[in-house]
Amino acid sequence: MDPVSLLNEHYYLCTVICESQKLEEGILVEIYTFPKDPEIHLSGSLEVGKPVTVTCLVPAVYPFEKLEIELLKGNRSVKTENFLEPSEMKSPETKSLEVNFPPIDEDIGKDLVCQVTVHINEIDSQPQVRETTKKLQVYVSCKDTVISVNPSTSLQEEIAPGSQIAAQIGDSVVLTCDVTGCESPSFSWRTQIDSPLNGKVRSEGSKSTSTLSPVRFENEHFYLCTVTCGHKKLEKGI
Repeated sequence: MDPVSLLNEHYYLCTVICESQKLEEGILVEIYTFPKDPEIHLSGSLEVGKPVTVTCLVPAVYPFEKLEIELLKGNRSVKTENFLEPSEMKSPETKSLEVNFPPIDEDIGKDLVCQVTVHINEIDSQPQVRETTKKLQVYVSCKDTVISVNPSTSLQEEIAPGSQIAAQIGDSVVLTCDVTGCESPSFSWRTQIDSPLNGKVRSEGSKSTSTLSPVRFENEHFYLCTVTCGHKKLEKGI
């Protein structure tokens, strides 16, 4: 069986005939596919006290009645799910585990771990294990904050080209973040779900640009530009 495919999943019999004697032995060949590490997705940015949904995604796995997904925060298990229903069709499927929780102060800097195990029935076979780790970046909202600017100026931020843009695959798009009322601003770009920017960022003076070239499917996001001036911070999105 080379290469092995799902069509090879059978109970195989070998029959031996020697003169008037006949013997038969069988073996069950079970097929599994577990080609990729799991993925961790967050429904939004993490902020203390605000509920967020964490999804642990397992792509193209078979059979899922042997699948176990566990989500851990630090060294503590948050939720475990076993998929016990037998597969109706012999084809890989994507399975997921969802957990809702409000981040707390103690979560700052902790690891979020999605661990996936496919249990193999053979006595001499070890379970197949894959895991993905994501460090929690938890924000703490300021309360009753007083901001003073010296000398007193008005800090303003715009982001171009507008609040929404449609871009065609293969094109080049430049997002521009411009600020007035600050001599030495500090810029940072991120997506709302903190996925990789997949773009080139350049900041100079009162302007910062994020260039997406060529545009790809993974560039479809809500982008945020954050500008910091002293103790004051503004954020705009597109």
